[in-house]
Amino acid sequence: MNFLIIHNRYHHVSGPETYLFNLKNKLELKGHSVDIFALNYEKNYASQGSNYFPQPIGSKRKYSFKGQKLSILSKLRIISSLFYRHEVFYKLNEFLSKKKYDGAIVLQFWGKLSPAIFEALQKNNIPTSLRISDFGLICGSNTLLKNNRHSEECIENKFGCVQNKCVGNSYSRSLINSLAQIQFFNKYSKNINLIFTCQNTLSIFKRAGFEKNLFHLPTFYPNDFKIKESFKSKKIVFLGRVDEDKGIHKIIPLIPESDQITFEIWGSGHERYIERLKNISAKKKINNVKLMGTIDRKEIGQVFEDSIFSIIPSLWHDNLPNALIESLSNGVPVIAPRFGCFPEFIKHNHNGFLYDNLRDLKSLFGSIIDLSENDIEKMSKSSSSFAKKTFSSKIHIDKLLKIITNNYEKNT
Repeated sequence: MNFLIIHNRYHHVSGPETYLFNLKNKLELKGHSVDIFALNYEKNYASQGSNYFPQPIGSKRKYSFKGQKLSILSKLRIISSLFYRHEVFYKLNEFLSKKKYDGAIVLQFWGKLSPAIFEALQKNNIPTSLRISDFGLICGSNTLLKNNRHSEECIENKFGCVQNKCVGNSYSRSLINSLAQIQFFNKYSKNINLIFTCQNTLSIFKRAGFEKNLFHLPTFYPNDFKIKESFKSKKIVFLGRVDEDKGIHKIIPLIPESDQITFEIWGSGHERYIERLKNISAKKKINNVKLMGTIDRKEIGQVFEDSIFSIIPSLWHDNLPNALIESLSNGVPVIAPRFGCFPEFIKHNHNGFLYDNLRDLKSLFGSIIDLSENDIEKMSKSSSSFAKKTFSSKIHIDKLLKIITNNYEKNT
């Protein structure tokens, strides 16, 4: 079968690209043909058909609009692309005329490629599935965060984003974004499959009015599931995007002042936030918090091999981060807040710990020091067992193919 994956970019930056490359590899191993359609960034990997890729608005070298010196025309094009971008439609329509596709999987498109992709796909009668990885279609900030706290005003109120100035702290920008969201909902959402990696996000989208063609399909782990053999370490690790919405600044002060526990932070992020974390860490009496920087994906297994727990202290209702999948799949239990996707995948005292507040978390850190190797081994084995049942690539691909080809019972 022939499949098309559509995403804003075709180079690795974060979780959606990890899924893109893992999915492409697994589908090709099963004998399917997979093509890519994306914006034409300089960092893109080589791809057949890249001559059809539309040019990004602004710089080809930089993905984010922040820091770019954009002309008034470019700013108007960015606004227009939230609703429709003719170049994207024509390029994709021409791309689709060269080959017959059995289905398309869309990852991220909002604010870059534009909803015009769905019009081209519908014109060519291609079954289309959109994988939801954040709250961008219902919330201007993508995260449902207001002043770093979870807010539900945007869920059932289409103009809650405007009232809260969710986009750039601006009424006008927030209004434009809300109108674009309403257009997508009315014009395109009912004709495509929506794939959710966790039940929490699916239920939130239902409350926001999305009712048709909803599917629950957790992300898969592409490698072998590991069973750890050593449990002598007292290292806790964070692995992922190092940004404020991940809440790392709130937990560093809670790490016990003890040489029996170490906290390592792996990943890249905004320089200002990383400097803030360094300053918070420097105030501790014992140097047991270490900012390790960017990690090569080939080293992830070794990082987990040397850790007894990972932690994902997200402030927002995180949507099944890859760090959770990778941690459990490597036999490392996860510590996370008791909201969002986490209660679905972490069973307290079984394959990790859930906390209700920072006082609860501080107590947890203290109890981890006293855990025996036997206790840690049990949780590690439970983590591997749960991951093997939940994040199987075979189960994921089989179900995804049925969804793409409109041959699966809908989760309505």
